[in-house]
Parts: sequence; C-alpha cells; structure tokens
Amino acid sequence: MSDSLRILHVVNYAWPRIDGYVVRTMGLLGAQQAILGADVSLAVSPFAPFAHGADPDFKLPAWGPHMQHAAVPDASPREWERPGLGLSPLTSRAFAQGIERIARDVRPDVIHAHHPHFIGSAAMRAARSLDIPFVYEARCFNGDYDLDRKNPYARLRGHLFNALEYRLARSADAVVTISDGLARRLTEHKVDPNRLFVVRNSVDAERFEPGIRREPSNEVRVGYATSFEAIENLDALVEAAALAAPHYASTGRRLRVIIAGAGRDWDRIRSLVEAHGVDDVVELPGFVPYGDMPDFYRNLDLFVVPRGHATVAADTTPLKPLEALATGLPLLSTDLPALRELCSERDDVRWSEPTARGLAQGLIAYADTPWVGAGVLAERTWKREIARYPDVYACATRHAAHS
Repeated sequence: MSDSLRILHVVNYAWPRIDGYVVRTMGLLGAQQAILGADVSLAVSPFAPFAHGADPDFKLPAWGPHMQHAAVPDASPREWERPGLGLSPLTSRAFAQGIERIARDVRPDVIHAHHPHFIGSAAMRAARSLDIPFVYEARCFNGDYDLDRKNPYARLRGHLFNALEYRLARSADAVVTISDGLARRLTEHKVDPNRLFVVRNSVDAERFEPGIRREPSNEVRVGYATSFEAIENLDALVEAAALAAPHYASTGRRLRVIIAGAGRDWDRIRSLVEAHGVDDVVELPGFVPYGDMPDFYRNLDLFVVPRGHATVAADTTPLKPLEALATGLPLLSTDLPALRELCSERDDVRWSEPTARGLAQGLIAYADTPWVGAGVLAERTWKREIARYPDVYACATRHAAHS
C-alpha cells in the first residue's frame, strides 16, 4: 500500500466517548497511521452516541480532538427523526453534505464508514457524489438488540434496522466485518463474498501487556468491565458470586468480584447486589477511564465474561477479553459462538454455561485449581490484523472503477 494513501473514516461518535466501538476505531486509526503509513482523518456524525462513558484525558497521536472533524457542527437530529429505521432525511442530508465538505478538504483515496447503516448511507452518498471508493465496516448489527424482545413492534424494528444494514453492505465497494459469524450473515443476505473481508478485533500489545501484577493474597479478585446492558448477563454473575463466595470462605480466602462500567442497567444490578446480600463480595466501582484499564486488569486474578444467550451476543466478538488476556490474565467465559471464535484455541481460557450456577462452578474451579494467563496475544494484535486493510482498499478501488 502506498504511504500516501489517504483514508477518511466516518463514524457515529468518537473522542471523548469510550466503549468497544470507539476502542476499535482508535486502534484502527493508530495502526493505519503508525504501521501502514496512511494519512487518516475522522468525520464524526451529529447522531446521538450509544456510549455511556467518556475519557477526555485519553489521547494518542492518532486519537483526540486534533484528529476529528464534526461533519455537522452544533447540530443534532430532530426529535421526530428515527435514523435506525432510515427516517432521518434532514439530518442525514446535512451529514452527507458535511462529509463531502470534509472530503473536499482532505482529498481521501477512500471513504471508510463504520456502522450503523445511517452513518454508512450518508458516507456512501458523499462518496458517490465525489467518485471516491466506499468501504463499509459492519462490526455489529444493532437491530439484534431488539430481536429478543417480547414486544412485536420492537422485533419488527430490529428486523428493519438489520435489513437496512444488509442493503447498504450489498451496495458498498468493499465490506469489512469482525467475525466469521457476522460474515456468514452478510453472505446469507446476498453480500458478495468476493468483496467481504474479516478483520478481527485486536489490541495494542504495547499498551496491554503483563507488566507488574498485584501481590498474592487471600483475596481472589475476579473482574469484568462492560456497559451495563441486559446482554451482558450481569444478573447471573452477581448470583454466581453469591453462590461461590461460601466455598472461598471455607478455604480461608475471600472472593471479590469487581464489575466496572456504566449504563442503563447499573441501578438494577446495584439493587440485585443488595438483594443477594453480597455488598461485601461484589464491587461496582463505576466507569474506569480507558487510560487506567491496563492497571485495572493487572489488579485482578481472573477475568470473567458472563454474556448470556442473545442474538446480538451470538456473533459479535467483544474487545475486553482480548485486552485482559494480553495483560496476562486467565479468562473464564460463557460458551457462546462469538467467544469460542475469539478464544477457543487458548489454554488460558475456561468455559461455562451462561447461567449463575455455571459461572459459580467456574469460579469454584478456579478456587480449587487456578489456571494462569499466557500473557501472549500475537494472534489478535493490530500489528497483525492491520495488514488486511490494503486488500480491502484495493478491492474497493477496483469495484468502484468498474461500477
């Protein structure tokens, strides 16, 4: 790939927000700049962010206010607009015009938009207007969040949201996704496999490395960091802590389960901790700034991923387990397809059923026979995965030239 390749990324939200969506964007831009030698720019939408946390102090050479452009400064969607359903004509038009303005200034060789579809559709409109190759990156299908609901309207909304994702992916010059499961769904919905690429979630191995760990003690610290949402199955983790704590106490040790993060479910989980009487076992420290996450991991003995059966969790691979593994932590994870795809070949991962009893059994197994973390994650670093993008952009350029 030429060192002079210019890439304009288009995202829903970016700095100072922080969640898995942002962390992948951050890692991707940094690796394209540092490893591929690309000239990267970032356009940010006027739509509301999904992230609940923010870390304005965390900045990198390729991450921060200096890297991004507001496509529609000082604007927000109208209250009546519903972008997930494709009903945001005024804001989407202004957004596309803003992307065009930014593109005329930075003169990108490719416009690379990231889900959801109402971000990608505006970016594609700008790319087509300027005759620039267009790449769409679908890291998740947000409509999946509605598919498990009992409300028939919500399920219909989820199907429509996803249908718009598939339609956009079929129109893009090249498509990127993060897992084999998501790639399979895209091909099932008629996305050309010759224009579809899997670039997996990855970590910055220089930031997330084993380092100095906490001193051994009779307190066993198990942790998870997440958005407090229903799919994370935190109910089961709280109940599992209540079930496993007596076993730890019988061996002269104390179980401490730290669940960090923020979100819509925080108050309910806090009430559940009180209802189970495990205030002395389960700690809810709230949002941990991203700059502090390496230390958060190094102060644990075991990282746990309690995700439950949910449509959105089946194929979408999370980032936090990779960060934890890279810092040298062993992992206890529920046995879901996406998590198997992420970690199935590692010896420092154990699996459990996504139930309170299954997680408790895993915690007890760790108490009886602890396993250790390998601290090596060469298969999931940006240094390796970033090398897949030149083929993505070459494909998009070829397809755009023949369209």
